[in-house]
Amino acid sequence: MKRVLVLKEKHDTWYFDVSTQKQLEDMALSVVTGRFSMRNAPYGLYDEVEEAKTPALTMEEIDTLQKGAIKEAGQREWEEYELQIREDQRHRDAQNRISKCIAEKDGKLAVEILEQRKQYEYEGFEIVEISDKYGNRV
Repeated sequence: MKRVLVLKEKHDTWYFDVSTQKQLEDMALSVVTGRFSMRNAPYGLYDEVEEAKTPALTMEEIDTLQKGAIKEAGQREWEEYELQIREDQRHRDAQNRISKCIAEKDGKLAVEILEQRKQYEYEGFEIVEISDKYGNRV
């Protein structure tokens, strides 16, 4: 059986022979490297992330407030701040994995990166097994 990588991007669908694991890893590395070199988010280098603005009140100060609109606004501000911190870290981690993958020419990591992102818009792929004879079944 042969395997074909079907890479589904915004403007094109690509087909690659990945019958061996090495072919799959080499092609995945080529794809990640290509996307990275085009400076496509999330593969390209991110601009420096602007530091999230620290909320006006500390959590300790918010805890001392009586129930009401000011306390709720302070809690909401902290929730948004913490969400932004987590999101920024997620972006940095993704970028670091991609940079490591390319620097070390790590095909296995490239496959993981593509697999992790295959549900994202314009980043779909699947591996299809094809037969060279009618009636060949696994």
